[in-house]
Amino acid sequence: MGKSEIAQTQEDELVREPTLSLSEESQEVLRIALEEAASVGRGQWIDTSDLLVGLSKVGVLGQTLGKAGVNPESIRKVKMEIGGYKHLNRANPPSNQSSAIQAWKQIPMTVRLHKIAMMATKKVLNDGRESINPEDILDVIMEEGEAVLNSNVGAQILKRLGVNRSGLSLVT
Repeated sequence: MGKSEIAQTQEDELVREPTLSLSEESQEVLRIALEEAASVGRGQWIDTSDLLVGLSKVGVLGQTLGKAGVNPESIRKVKMEIGGYKHLNRANPPSNQSSAIQAWKQIPMTVRLHKIAMMATKKVLNDGRESINPEDILDVIMEEGEAVLNSNVGAQILKRLGVNRSGLSLVT
């Protein structure tokens, strides 16, 4: 295979690489999460509990969470109880971010948030969709919380509030 053929093959692979976008509701979730992070003095460093606040305020999912007792006040209260405001993980995520999460790139991510973004990306790609919805974000927060002993703060909050994946009807 000559140089031009190799270059063409590499170019073709780049063209085929899937890209995702955030739905309008997911963009609103991130906007609210950024505001939440700023309100507690973290600047633009958002964590999963900030995402949870955003998720609780947006669309049908926000209404569903509200009915389950998940709202900004209950999230903040439980976060305070579990000491979630004491330690801030400001470590930079790995530098090899997938192009499938370009929409997330402007947001300073904790390592945990980067993991959540990658899990949501994988979930959506596996489902053959092109947009990350709020339900995808919540689902991976909960999934990661079930899989990891020292789970993300958002998952810990949901557990304390008695919310689990089987108890919510998430349609993605």
